[in-house]
Amino acid sequence: MKRTCIAIVVISIVLSVSLALAGQPYGTNWGKWGPKDQLGAWNYITPEKTAAAAKLVKKGKIFNLAIDLKPNQPGWTGRWYRHTFDYILPALDPAGGIGFADDAITMHQQYSTQWDGFPHSFYSGKMYNGYDAAKVTALGTAELSIHQWADKIATRGILLDIAKYKGVDNLEKGYVITPEDLEAARAEIKQQVDDAREVLAAFDTVVLALGAEPENRLARELAGKVAEIHVIGDAQQPGGALAAIAAGSEVGRRL
Repeated sequence: MKRTCIAIVVISIVLSVSLALAGQPYGTNWGKWGPKDQLGAWNYITPEKTAAAAKLVKKGKIFNLAIDLKPNQPGWTGRWYRHTFDYILPALDPAGGIGFADDAITMHQQYSTQWDGFPHSFYSGKMYNGYDAAKVTALGTAELSIHQWADKIATRGILLDIAKYKGVDNLEKGYVITPEDLEAARAEIKQQVDDAREVLAAFDTVVLALGAEPENRLARELAGKVAEIHVIGDAQQPGGALAAIAAGSEVGRRL
């Protein structure tokens, strides 16, 4: 199976284009794993990939990347969170003995850290792989529920700690992480990931979409390390969203 690494450095116009492509039949993964597939790109995470990732664990440390679930956390406008206690009984019997506490949480799902399932967005009345959006009702979804892939996401990842790279505990509110930040942080951990060539050896295709103006340093750095390099969007030449969509679709079709 051909393996593809899609590297998108965060730039609003290109990110918006990539999100638009994800909902359009042309140039997407619809049908790539058969007409009944409900996993999409999660198919790339095979049991072999998960087993290989597990062998990399040395210290067993766990890093929580979720936003704390509590009032007044950052969230979409209008989203709310309520945590109430039904009762708190230190002891059922005044004379002593066992007791209980029970509580309830009511919240919007997008209030905290979460993964969006395929039924979160539609295109022309269709979901991923052509499933009918009418499958989604007030009772949930008959197809493409997250339970299809909830137990399959375990694979190797590389965490770039930009705050640590900057020498601070936390980035200032509103700080925008730039492509230069990502590149500099990545360069700093090269030795910790057994050299960039080994990291990239698992991929035979790299698609790059970065920058609001031509900026191809990353493409030049990857030259000779992967079989194919495709530079699209503003990284190739500043232009409109339609041009970037067309370029991305063409690359996706050829892959």
